[in-house]
Amino acid sequence: MIDVRGAIHDCEVDGSRRRVVATRAAAPGAEMKPSAASPVLWPVREQPPVIDCGRVERVLDRGRPFGWLQYDPC
Repeated sequence: MIDVRGAIHDCEVDGSRRRVVATRAAAPGAEMKPSAASPVLWPVREQPPVIDCGRVERVLDRGRPFGWLQYDPC
């Protein structure tokens, strides 16, 4: 994932329990992996992002809003 400053991070998830296990800053100079293009993580804010295509799913962290995942982005 890419944070609001544009830094790349690796995000490990537990798909069976649908939760984030760990995030780590990628090595300096790292490039986005092609597989990282979907889903896109939108940081938490009051309203979900408005999108033209794909679908959005809310993500919780220990019951608190964490953000939204956009699957099949344009």
